[in-house]
Amino acid sequence: MVCMMKRNNFGFTLVELLAVIVILAIIMIVAIPSVLDILTVAKQKSFVEYITKVYSAAEKKYLSDQLFGGNNSCIVYQVKTDLGLENTGSFDGFVLIGAKDFDGDQKYYITLWNDEYKVYGLDYKKVDKAKLEDFVDTNDDDLKIDGVAKYYDCDVYSDADGNKTTAEDVDIEPSATPKGKTCTFDGEMVEKAEFVDGQYTYRYKDYASTIGWHVVLTDKNSTDPVTTQLCTTINGEYITSFNSTFYNSKAVSIDLSSFNTSHADNFDSMFFGAKATSLDVSGFDMRNAKRLGCMFFSAAATDIDTSNWVAPKVEDINEMFEKITTDKLDLRHFDVSKVKDPYGAFRSVTANEVDISNWNFASARRLSQMFASANIKKLNVNGLKADASADNSWMFYSFKTENPVILNNLDTTNCKDFGMMFYNAIIPTLSIPKLKFDSATSASNAFRGITTDVLDFSSVDTSYITGSNFSGFVDGITVNKAYARTQADADLLNTTGAPKYLHWTNLTVPFVVK
Repeated sequence: MVCMMKRNNFGFTLVELLAVIVILAIIMIVAIPSVLDILTVAKQKSFVEYITKVYSAAEKKYLSDQLFGGNNSCIVYQVKTDLGLENTGSFDGFVLIGAKDFDGDQKYYITLWNDEYKVYGLDYKKVDKAKLEDFVDTNDDDLKIDGVAKYYDCDVYSDADGNKTTAEDVDIEPSATPKGKTCTFDGEMVEKAEFVDGQYTYRYKDYASTIGWHVVLTDKNSTDPVTTQLCTTINGEYITSFNSTFYNSKAVSIDLSSFNTSHADNFDSMFFGAKATSLDVSGFDMRNAKRLGCMFFSAAATDIDTSNWVAPKVEDINEMFEKITTDKLDLRHFDVSKVKDPYGAFRSVTANEVDISNWNFASARRLSQMFASANIKKLNVNGLKADASADNSWMFYSFKTENPVILNNLDTTNCKDFGMMFYNAIIPTLSIPKLKFDSATSASNAFRGITTDVLDFSSVDTSYITGSNFSGFVDGITVNKAYARTQADADLLNTTGAPKYLHWTNLTVPFVVK
């Protein structure tokens, strides 16, 4: 018994051994995932750091090449051979040098992969948004280059030696582009086929989408938050139309984080009258957007951020932002050259700032009511062009601002209708050096009731101001200084030599020759 007692003092019982094993197992269960997570984060961090290294090398080579007369854009650098990063183990890839953005910054699109992670056509500015996961279906390097080149409008691209290649059509989704989810429809893929998933209803090739799917919120009367993740594809076909998706929706909030808009061209009335007070559309990919009419008409959201939107194919912005209240609309990245009628685009908008400084309406035939009744503290339109516009009527009707409106590039030579153009507008300083009435057939009340510091008509030939269609032209204006081209012009504008049918009165100061 004594010997047995001694033996027990120096050993472990079966229960004690089992307890130790259980404790160790619990520790392993808790610790191993944490260790694996730490390793994963470390690997991802290393990958992101390498992306930055590739960008730095590409930028250095590009700037060096430009000193020797290299191409300005659509150049492909191979990571290992062209950028001198061959001693990088499993890393490989290429960088596409795209065109400069509207801020004048060169664009670098990075495709990089190793055994675990891949990024595809990643805009370096969005590196912090990249999800390091394998979503590339092919390992064909040439195919990858073509896909990235096509996506970023490089139909022809050059290698580092200047050899040109024509890109093939390849459908890709760059990294940092919201991917949503893949959905499956068990029914027959025929026109107007309907598929319901969560809070959304999808219709195939209906009135709003001649190809692909059109999506709408199923119950627009519900105030419940919209949280359903959007399908990116259904049976392999993309969402191509967001026409009236949230039209008059009463939902208190809408989660747009899963929206992949890169294949959509129709956004007409998407948020028309939507009651959600916040709409995060900053991540929308608008490169294929064409129809944006009434997109935000009367929407309640006050945080609409369009500063990241690049929209080279826009055709319709009719009443796009009418009656919204927001802080700032930065729309410099819009190409409006194909827009024919921007009627009422910013009518009744209340905003601290709107920037459309580089807009060129090469195809627009009228700018009627574009800023009518808007209250915009700072409106940047200094580069606005619309040489073909024949109708500028009511363009700034009852418009209010606290800063100068500089329209240095607005040539009105071809404009016929100026009626009510600046009627009752309040503008501290107004500059329209290319204001002309050569083709005018109507300009009644064009500047009637305007309040501005300086009204400069020093480029205006008043011989074109004839007939009753110019009645009330400058009636009741409130200005500190008013300039005319010649004394004859001043006399007409001051009504000294004006025909009676022009009948304007109540000028606060006379027009004088500048």
